[in-house]
Amino acid sequence: MDNATQPLPVIDTIQSAIKHHQNGELEQAEVLYREVLQIEPNNADALHLLGVIANQRGQNEIAVDLIEKAIKVDQAVPFYHYNAGNAYSALNKFEEAVACYQRALSLNPDYYEALNNLGNALKAQGKLEEAMACHQRAISLKPDFYKAHTNLGVVLHDQGKMEEAIACYQHALTLNPDYYEALINLGNALREQGKFKEAVASYRKAISVNENYTEAYLYLTECRKFTEADSEFIETLRKMVEREDTKDEDAANLRFALGKVYDDLGRFGEAFFNYHEANRIENKKCKFDREKHYVHISRLIETFTPEFFGQRRDFGSDSDLPTMVIGMPRSGTTLVEQIVASHPHVHGAGELEFWNDNERKRRYTLFNIPAMKGDMAASIAREYIDYLSSFSKTARYMTDKMPNNYQHIGLIHLVFPRARIIHVQRNPVDTCLSIYFQKFRNHPYSYDLDNLVFYYKQYQRLMSHWRDVLPSEVFHEVNYEDLIKDQENVSRELIRFCDLPWDERCLRFHLTKRPVKTASKWQVRQPIYKSSITRWKNYQPFLGPLSELLTEN
Repeated sequence: MDNATQPLPVIDTIQSAIKHHQNGELEQAEVLYREVLQIEPNNADALHLLGVIANQRGQNEIAVDLIEKAIKVDQAVPFYHYNAGNAYSALNKFEEAVACYQRALSLNPDYYEALNNLGNALKAQGKLEEAMACHQRAISLKPDFYKAHTNLGVVLHDQGKMEEAIACYQHALTLNPDYYEALINLGNALREQGKFKEAVASYRKAISVNENYTEAYLYLTECRKFTEADSEFIETLRKMVEREDTKDEDAANLRFALGKVYDDLGRFGEAFFNYHEANRIENKKCKFDREKHYVHISRLIETFTPEFFGQRRDFGSDSDLPTMVIGMPRSGTTLVEQIVASHPHVHGAGELEFWNDNERKRRYTLFNIPAMKGDMAASIAREYIDYLSSFSKTARYMTDKMPNNYQHIGLIHLVFPRARIIHVQRNPVDTCLSIYFQKFRNHPYSYDLDNLVFYYKQYQRLMSHWRDVLPSEVFHEVNYEDLIKDQENVSRELIRFCDLPWDERCLRFHLTKRPVKTASKWQVRQPIYKSSITRWKNYQPFLGPLSELLTEN
């Protein structure tokens, strides 16, 4: 609506509200926007800006509703579509977000902020090439747009182009030396390369910019072992977590950090207390539906039978390029991938989201997989091979070590019957404790010990099924404890299963220069060590429900 046609009181009220809004005085701004709507219920500016306030408060369903109402009144304002996209992104509704940003750009093709956020939404959908193009276009429009340089780095980071990503983060920091997101991303990239001292320096710089940015403390603790000489740092963490104004998210980060430090110091009671508190906080945000998960595992077992595979022998690709490394998180999958990827004929691609993303994109379920046609399987195979080729065009084999792929093995074996599958097992209690001691995203079962035991037992149930139905020539199991105790023989057997000649570099896996993005970034850069075996004994008084899994050994 043209402000020139509005009654003067409405214009004055809107302008006053915007001043409050710009000053961060959200309550005063909200009151005034609502006064405008009492006079003009369809005032697009007031509806839109109320939606922006809701977005700032994390009330994104409300934000979407208000901004969409503003758009119905006036569809020609790019800013409305842009902020609708921001609210949808905050709700992880990236398809809707992409559409909003594209509408904003159709109205203003040079809207570099919309291009940047469109790139972020496309990245979240796994469309990395399209995301890269958006960030590059935003940078071409505004070369000093440091956020776009950082986000371009994130896309390159996800593609495994670590040196290029680091260059982007560093360029962003030349434009804004105090941009803490670039500092954190730079630290993470350096940590994944095993450059722990440089990573610590980046995290410390982030803390100096914003001492309350608690993720930096958590990441810093994952870069090295701590000793009693670190008492000043420990005291800083303790004081921060005990402050009355510490938000839950920050308290969880600090508790996980303290848990790690106290574990390093051998102060296991204090370590467990902090880990338990961190998980209690995180669990409040999560909902793990046991019944739904049980039904899902049951349907996998019922669907992928020997008869199912036998009736579809002609579906699969002939390619044996993929090598899947599966198991529970923290079971040793990173170590096993690092050993295999140390062979010159193998490229270690790390934890790839392909199979999770593919399921969402194609919208297939266990109800419609039996009806899948051969051309669909062929299409999935081509997409996966193309995706793997973006990491290396010369490798004889490519590892994908997303642990959760154990739930996709039925479809993977259908599409790639020659793909090798390496299942890594570790002591159940050590595995579950290690999960509990890690701040995982997208693992809602991991923050509650009862849920963790339930989830582990369902994993065992499914793996028992795969053990029964998969051909032995493509299915191999590695016991983590055996690997630690007899590294060379277990490694030789592993490389033999991969149909590769032995290479001594597989014993010196910790020297292999490749980025490692998992929670085992520090451990995999060390030679084999035995302190991770029966670690649970340090925490025996606190095991609670995990004691149930002791009988598994």
